[in-house]
Amino acid sequence: MEHSLVIHSQGLDIWRHTASGVEHESRINADDEKARTKFQDWLAATRRRCTLIADLADERHTIERLPHTSRTDRLQLIHRRLSQRFPDAAFTSATPLPVGPEDGLNKPVLLSALSRSSSITLWLDVLSEASMQNQTNAPLLTSVPFLVEHWYRRQRTLPPQSLLLTLGAGGMRQIFFRQHRLALSRVTAARATTLVESLPAYRDEITQTLAWLASQRLVEGSPPILILAAEADFPLLRELTPSLGSGVDFIDIAQCSGSGEDVLSLALRETRQSGTPSHYDCPPLHRARQLTHAHRATWIAAVAIFAAGLATATDEFINTHRLRQETERFTAEQQKLQNELEKLNAESIVEPGADLPDDWLDKVESLIRDTALTLPAREESQ
Repeated sequence: MEHSLVIHSQGLDIWRHTASGVEHESRINADDEKARTKFQDWLAATRRRCTLIADLADERHTIERLPHTSRTDRLQLIHRRLSQRFPDAAFTSATPLPVGPEDGLNKPVLLSALSRSSSITLWLDVLSEASMQNQTNAPLLTSVPFLVEHWYRRQRTLPPQSLLLTLGAGGMRQIFFRQHRLALSRVTAARATTLVESLPAYRDEITQTLAWLASQRLVEGSPPILILAAEADFPLLRELTPSLGSGVDFIDIAQCSGSGEDVLSLALRETRQSGTPSHYDCPPLHRARQLTHAHRATWIAAVAIFAAGLATATDEFINTHRLRQETERFTAEQQKLQNELEKLNAESIVEPGADLPDDWLDKVESLIRDTALTLPAREESQ
């Protein structure tokens, strides 16, 4: 059974994938004293395949333009830049980006991190233990921005470069795409209880983001702004547009997420699409997967050795049985010829000193030649 596990600031949401879509199964709150036990019990109930999704405001992205170097030097440079940018982050990622005109001879790389790992550690520890016990298969740790990028890269009708806005009860998420690739993601928490009251703060945040993109030479002029929201909110969200200085288009999220009304619905749907979204390096899941593979390889080797031994034993048994049958047949034929010779010897009575008949000698020579028989001593007639 396939599930998505969404980690957020309040805890863990469990979503079940079905033929008709995605259904919310349960929630485990992080402040619940029995959270660990509840998650262990859920994983132990049956074997599952799970995708781990981070939906956190503490996700950071930055673009580094690296000089052209060998692959080994490039990996070392990326590792140093990750350590400098995100010194305390337990989960990081480095994704190559397409080279743009503003990059010159440099190679742009998107460096990403989940800067606060405390929200993830509890769930990840339990999940890695279940993976080691072969109770579940958790191939990767991804995030909502990475899954939205997975969707955006297939939308060839959308501009290669844009600032995508998604709004929900928790706030506004800004995702900047450069050549259809994720380049920035920021979450602004809701400043008020209603969307109307939050709009001025959101407008200020968008203005700051556009200024920052220009300062980083990521855009020339104002990029188009796409608002991914429920169609019913379009009239209200148009109030964001007067002071932005960019063209604004609206996308009905229900048309993208299978009737969902927030960006999480779209992200969950993307876990079922072909291709692997970008994801974070997650050592606990890697170790669990490696250990599982080692156990599987050991089991396969043991089965192969047993099968080879069984095949050898079977072959030896067949050869022994065949040899026994051949021996019995040769013994029976030898006994038959021995009996014929004795009978022939007994029937041929010759006077002492007389010559043996030619036909008797011919028969005896033929019998001796066909098998290793011993000629019995002839009794002289009295």
